[in-house]
Amino acid sequence: SFEDIYHIYRFDQKLRHIIFEVIEEIEITFRTKVVNYFACTYGPLKYKEPEYFENAEYHKEFLNEIEKAIKEQENKEQFVRHYLNKYSGEFPIWVVAEILSFGSMSKFYSNLKKDDRDKISKDWTGFPSEYLKSWLKSLVLVRNLCAHYRRLYRQTFAFPPKLSKKQRTTIRNNNSLFAICFVMKYMLESSTWENFITNLEALFEEYEEKKVDISLIGFPNNWLEIFRSSI
Repeated sequence: SFEDIYHIYRFDQKLRHIIFEVIEEIEITFRTKVVNYFACTYGPLKYKEPEYFENAEYHKEFLNEIEKAIKEQENKEQFVRHYLNKYSGEFPIWVVAEILSFGSMSKFYSNLKKDDRDKISKDWTGFPSEYLKSWLKSLVLVRNLCAHYRRLYRQTFAFPPKLSKKQRTTIRNNNSLFAICFVMKYMLESSTWENFITNLEALFEEYEEKKVDISLIGFPNNWLEIFRSSI
């Protein structure tokens, strides 16, 4: 019925809001950790030099993205004009992180040397960088869907998060929203993660009798148990 469709629409709307809020926190933490590591290890302007990156062509594209972002924001952001006028356009890495998108910063991280990527990832998540690279790609996709009011309900994802062998025994479908939500636990403070779980549980209970099927976003009946597990 039309009423069923409306309930699914409202559920999806509220779900986007809950997930977007958590991804926003992950994004801020990610930018902070990457910028702090790179600036302290190599210096605030060394991002301009290709020797610190794996792929010179990707690095060149990154510099082009910075130049484009500066031009786009020059007339919008006072801090951009400040660095252009006072520092002759020399933008330290922590300012670059403010003007680039989550996706661009994710590419910056993915093109760092493996040792650097691993140090950042293991310090933050406890996993090697191949996992974090994958998770960031998934989160950028979901974040953009949320930001542009796109559907999450009954959605499959082109960039599924990488899971460990142990995790795959519990999470069989890694291209689901459930799998992407699951890996967020490794990037969040425990209190934030618990709050996220509580909000999801309340939302699911609200729409339990309204033809909303959480299995269509990949959530099994024991999702709470899995989310609170140590895998």
